[in-house]
Amino acid sequence: MKNMWGSVRMQLFYQWKAKYVITLLLFLVVLCGFSSYAQYSSMHQKEARFDDTMEMYEKDGITLKQALSEDLEIIKDGNSEEISNILKYDYYRVIAAKVALNPLNAPNQIFTSVAILFLPIIFGIYSSHVAFF
Repeated sequence: MKNMWGSVRMQLFYQWKAKYVITLLLFLVVLCGFSSYAQYSSMHQKEARFDDTMEMYEKDGITLKQALSEDLEIIKDGNSEEISNILKYDYYRVIAAKVALNPLNAPNQIFTSVAILFLPIIFGIYSSHVAFF
C-alpha cells in the first residue's frame, strides 16, 4: 500500500513538472468562467423579461405587491404551459437566477451544467494523454 502511494505521488510530480496538471486546471477554470458567464447572461435576460412584464402590469394598475399576493398556477398541456400570474412567475425566476449566482452556490451551478458533458470528455482526453507517457 505504501509503495502504491509513492507511485501515485511520483506520477503527480511528473505531471506537475510537465505542466499537464496546470494545463488541465487552466482549462477547467476557463470552462467554469464560461459557465458563470452563461449564468450571468441568463440572469440578465430574466431581469429584462421581468421588467417588461412589470411595465405591462403597471399599465393595468397592478403593483408587484398585489401580483405576489395572488396565486400562481402553472398548467402544463403537452409542450405548452399556461401561467396564471406571469409577473410572479418572472419574479421567482429572477430570484432563482440570483441565488444561482451566489458565491456559495456557484460550484454547484458550474458543475451541474459542465459536469454532464464536458468533464468526462476532458478527463478522458487528459488520462489518455498521460497514459502514453
